[in-house]
Amino acid sequence: MLNLKLYLMTFCAATAFGCALQSNNGSVEASGKETKSAAIEKVGENTDSKKSASAKTAIVNGVPFRGVLSGKTIEMNLKRDGNALSGTYLYSKIRKNLTLRGTIDAENKFDLQEFDEANRQTGVFKGEWKTDPNEAGITLVGTWHKPNAPTKENGLFFTLSEQMINFSNDEKIVTRIINNDLKAKRLELTAEYPEITNASSSGIKGFNQTAKNLAQKD
Repeated sequence: MLNLKLYLMTFCAATAFGCALQSNNGSVEASGKETKSAAIEKVGENTDSKKSASAKTAIVNGVPFRGVLSGKTIEMNLKRDGNALSGTYLYSKIRKNLTLRGTIDAENKFDLQEFDEANRQTGVFKGEWKTDPNEAGITLVGTWHKPNAPTKENGLFFTLSEQMINFSNDEKIVTRIINNDLKAKRLELTAEYPEITNASSSGIKGFNQTAKNLAQKD
């Protein structure tokens, strides 16, 4: 059966995001420098700027990321405090959080252990934290491995990008998925679209409905 995935995030955002968030009475803050300055606190300076940025940077509110792990869409939220790194991640299709705990060194190389609800280690993320010099956000790139996997194992490739939208309340953007199995045509159609949760304003509700309608449109 042929798998056909339609990624509608950009299209939905371009057609509906602006007008919907305009009605949110300022709950969405500007992206870019404002977002990053609110999330990242510099604690001191060092002549070795590369080491200072890694060892003395605190991201106290958590940074939202979205990307792919071995072709599957995942969402991650990470907090950084010195060389400590922690947070959660989930597969967009499953929406079940897994806990992440680990460290990041002076070269921005990180090692994150993954744990399930029973606190059993289920995987390891090994990668690099890359900050764009032009304020385009943070990118995470690396490989995922099984616990205690052999050193020579290649692992599964992952890449995630910082989501440059910040909310003043409890709202957050999640991915919704619609699956249509068209057996007569031997075709499986999967559409992904954004939805803002934990919001009560009519503007955001309108955006959510518009995004869903676009995803379901023939």
